[in-house]
Order: sequence, then C-alpha cells, then structure tokens
Amino acid sequence: MNFRLLKIIYANFLLLFIFTVPVLVLAQSGGGTGGGTGGVTKSGITYDCAPKAAVDSAGNPINNSDGSPMMIYGECGFQDLVDATLHAVNYASAIAIAFTTVVIVYAGFNYMASGSNPGKRKEANGMLTKAVIGIALIVGAWLIVQFVVSALGADTGPIKFNP
Repeated sequence: MNFRLLKIIYANFLLLFIFTVPVLVLAQSGGGTGGGTGGVTKSGITYDCAPKAAVDSAGNPINNSDGSPMMIYGECGFQDLVDATLHAVNYASAIAIAFTTVVIVYAGFNYMASGSNPGKRKEANGMLTKAVIGIALIVGAWLIVQFVVSALGADTGPIKFNP
C-alpha cells in the first residue's frame, strides 16, 4: 500500500474520531449545563434568554395544560449577551486547540518519518513551531476575552476581576 495513501487514511480517521466522539458523548448527557439565570438550561453555543412567567391582563399567571407556568422567552439582557459570547469563544477555542493538536501529531509523524531527509525534518520543525505559536495565541485570546468580560462586571467565567 502506498505510504501517502496510508497517511491520508490515518488523517481522515483521526479527524472523524476527534469530531464525532465528543458529539456522541455529549448527546448522552441530557443537554446543557443547567443553572444560570432563572434555571435556564444552556445547551450548545446559544440558549434561551432568562424566561419570565406569562401573566394575563389581571396579573395572574397563565399555566400550561400540565399545570406548569407558561414561560415567555427572548427578553435578553446584558448578562445573556455576555454568556452567549463566552459560550462562542469557549467553543471556538476548543475547536482551535483540537485542530492544533492534530497539526502537532501530524508534524510529529512527519518528523519521525523523515528519516535522513533534512528537508522534511525542517518542514516538520516549522509545523511544530507554528502549532505551538498558534496554541499560545489561542490561549492569549481566550484570556483577553475572559478579562474583558470580567472587567465589564459580568458574573460569568472562571476569572473574577473586581476593579
């Protein structure tokens, strides 16, 4: 079998594994992280804004057929915008880190397979260097977003900054 064809098959299998396993694992979790404002389930990158109970003209709550209160969605505030932005940044960062990990594995494979060919070894070293720089930029951008969100006074995220 051709060595180039084997590399292509390996790369496709690796990408398929990286992108399908998390989907299958997260599909079993029941969706969302729970918590949040008003008990809103936040699933995926976007989620419904904080729900409010529907009331009639007299101010009495309107119930569903099962007796639970009818909720009105879509009234978003600043905190909802910050939460959605953080979700998008976290997902994009995770995808970028996964991609750079694949590049590091591929460059390592090329480095090991280069044998005594200095041209291929130099190319693999360049790929490794660029992947490490990419990871540093991704983590730096993620940290900047976290600090800006914290400085704006949002109560979300792992970093708390109280000026």
